[in-house]
Amino acid sequence: TLYALERKLFQERACSDLGQDAVRAIDLMEFNLGMQTARTAQLTAVTSMKMFWRHLSKRNHKGHIADELMTRLETYDAAAAKAKEEYTWMLEKYANSAQLLREWGTFCDTVLNNEKMAVEARMQAVALENQMQELQGHHDQMQG
Repeated sequence: TLYALERKLFQERACSDLGQDAVRAIDLMEFNLGMQTARTAQLTAVTSMKMFWRHLSKRNHKGHIADELMTRLETYDAAAAKAKEEYTWMLEKYANSAQLLREWGTFCDTVLNNEKMAVEARMQAVALENQMQELQGHHDQMQG
């Protein structure tokens, strides 16, 4: 019985992450894999840009600096495009996920350098969280 209650609680938490009322195991796996893919691409983009600027700031440039810088920019572009593609797909499928909206906001800030989009995503996440809290409050009142 304890195991069943723990599984039910786990599924309820997973549902809230996905922004859905009910979740199947495959949906949860898909969501987690998508988040991991997007985060990895986002980290690669940020790291590439960081290495670009670090390499550019060195005083003693040995070898072909232009080739190294172009490689960093190409890596950044590919990773940013991959992350954006993954986030876009996930936002279409899991539009009511506050967690996903927050991650998208961070991506907009750190990679796309688009503060307006980042603020919009975060505000939408807050609105969804407030809506979920209201629904939980109504549910608790009905139970109590």
